[in-house]
Amino acid sequence: MERGLAADLIPILQRSPALAGLAADAVEDLARVMREVVLPSDTVLTEEGESGDELFVVLHGSVVAATTDAAGQPRVLAELRPGDIAGEVAALIGGRRTATLRSRDAAVLAVLDGAGLRELRQRRPEVVDALRRVSVARLQRSELAASLDQLFGAFDAQALDELQSKLSWLDLPAGSVLFREGDPGDALFIVLAGRLRVATLGAEADAQSPQDIGRGDIVGELAVLTHGRRSATVYAVRDSHLARLGVAEFDALMATHPVAMGRVARLVAERLLHATTAVPRRPPPSTAFAIVPITPGAPQEVAIELGAMLGPAGRTRVVQSDDVAAMLGPNVLEAAPGDPAGNWLTHWLDEVEAASDALVCVGDRRFPEWTARCVRRSDHVLLLADAAADPGSAPPDTQLGGTADGVSPTTTLILLHPPGTAEPRGTGRWLRGRRVDMHLHVRRSVRGDLERAARILSGRAVSVVLGGGGARGFAHIGVLQALEDAGIPVDLVGGTSMGALVGSAPAMGWSATKLHHAARPLSRGLFDVTFPLVSLLRGRRIGRAIRALVGDRDIEDLVLPYFCVSTNLTRAEEVVHRRGSVALAVRASLSLPGVLPPVRDAGDLLVDGGLLNNVPADVMRASNNGGRVIAVDVSPTVDLRVPDAFAPDVSGWSLLAARLRRRAHPRLPSILTLLNRAAVAPSVHRRTHLDTRLLADLYLQVPTAEWGFLEFGAIDELVARGRTATIDQLRAWWAHEQR
Repeated sequence: MERGLAADLIPILQRSPALAGLAADAVEDLARVMREVVLPSDTVLTEEGESGDELFVVLHGSVVAATTDAAGQPRVLAELRPGDIAGEVAALIGGRRTATLRSRDAAVLAVLDGAGLRELRQRRPEVVDALRRVSVARLQRSELAASLDQLFGAFDAQALDELQSKLSWLDLPAGSVLFREGDPGDALFIVLAGRLRVATLGAEADAQSPQDIGRGDIVGELAVLTHGRRSATVYAVRDSHLARLGVAEFDALMATHPVAMGRVARLVAERLLHATTAVPRRPPPSTAFAIVPITPGAPQEVAIELGAMLGPAGRTRVVQSDDVAAMLGPNVLEAAPGDPAGNWLTHWLDEVEAASDALVCVGDRRFPEWTARCVRRSDHVLLLADAAADPGSAPPDTQLGGTADGVSPTTTLILLHPPGTAEPRGTGRWLRGRRVDMHLHVRRSVRGDLERAARILSGRAVSVVLGGGGARGFAHIGVLQALEDAGIPVDLVGGTSMGALVGSAPAMGWSATKLHHAARPLSRGLFDVTFPLVSLLRGRRIGRAIRALVGDRDIEDLVLPYFCVSTNLTRAEEVVHRRGSVALAVRASLSLPGVLPPVRDAGDLLVDGGLLNNVPADVMRASNNGGRVIAVDVSPTVDLRVPDAFAPDVSGWSLLAARLRRRAHPRLPSILTLLNRAAVAPSVHRRTHLDTRLLADLYLQVPTAEWGFLEFGAIDELVARGRTATIDQLRAWWAHEQR
């Protein structure tokens, strides 16, 4: 029941350790906006998990703060005495209660509601700062208790106090290295806020499978268990707050809590399994984004609209500088990492993210520290730029919250174009000298472009990979028609050889019908036979046909993200083309050795990508941010069966004479067909000996064996086959994906 403000409220507030140092008039203003509540003994004041915007100060009696452990049993975190503050975490953050508050005996409390807190934030920010310091310590204790419960088993309040006295606290800015491979294993760490990554930095980084360590996890336990050296490098991918437990303290913990040793051993075993498994893993989609407008022409409203699309409707939280100022106070925006306000903001953002499916922090050019914090605590940074602006007017990466040791989150450049833009140009100027993992083109006021960008960035995109196969590759056009008929959007495209050529069309924004019409000239007049010192064909006609189709575009200017694959014959390596001339990349991708001359690249020779990767679903899987992959294969598993017997020594002259005189002769495939099959055989073998379901969400095998590798005149029949062979599978698959 409520009664008027108690006469002794102000003296008790003045004696509260949490409010020590506040001026008398500030305490009086706090008392003025509070009311008093009396609780009978053993009465619940708040329930863990419920929402609330009130905080409490104990005036008389005692209140117990407790949480529920993994077994569903209550665990006491603290007993609050007169002068102690409770409920401040949910009140300040605007989230859910982290503990249940229950009176042990009859208690009297002062209550500050949301309206009073907002008034104090405007008139007395120093009071809110003092409450914030309490909330950080309370959050640390609550998160530590939850982590210990999950990792080692339940701890009572006394054991938690004892352990907490042995811990030290560490603030680790994003990009900072916690420890390096080979360092002594002198401690383990518990992540209370932020995120770490376990990986090998340097030359071998690309070969590793990095593992993220999130809130509530521990890291460094293997070296502590073995008293050995670190087996990997660990760095922060977000601003992180950690608890450090030294070797001696860990050994003592294991001695007093033997159950904990078993839990740690299981954790180590799981991580070793993760590190050694050969199964390809789909990267998790990003859940924390930073959108940073880097030119004056990149409006804030576009950032907000895009941000709202990056997660499920109603489950995506977009946080702007104005939101932070209104909720937490304007001084928090410029709080540096490590100071109390900065720590509190880190925890607050973690709480907001935990209550959402996606968190989007929008940078603000007026507040550089807030923008840098947005970058440091994100999985994915989106740089928003007006494509018409001067790239030199955008701030360099070092002014956008770049992280230490060269470690940065995934970065995507989004270029905004006028609504009527058909062919973006000049993208290379924006990419030059910038650390960008991907770039996307978005026309203003074209909602479909924003939706496509959101699908790609949030791991919901549909990617299409088209394989090589000579003339059989025309069947890909029919598959593209089937995709359109089934209403399946194509967000990213990749391909090899003929698939590289066909795939460039949707990347340019063409429909399948437009491509079918434009490809008809490719069905004739392609062969310019020459003396076969380097190749059977000169390649000029095919080069002209490619340029007629794709023009002088660069890959980075294409409407959709696109890549194609060739083989570096000089180095026996796979080459993935993501920038530069489309015509040159496609020409390299389909340069079958012996048939077409290779393409020179910095002194190396590039040839058909089918030699190493005819259907590059793995390349797409590694670069589409966890989205779905449709792979289309037009190369038969069984091909070139020869019914007629023939001797192993074959005279080309005899075969030619028999054909000219219309005499019976063994029906053998041509040298062009043999060279093509020899080129794709390794990829076909790879396909049949690897579970392609691990690489593609939908693998479509189009039956094309009845047409030859060189039957370019059968374009219409192959297009029809591609559509009829895949439309039902695509519709069924898409219906399942939409559930």
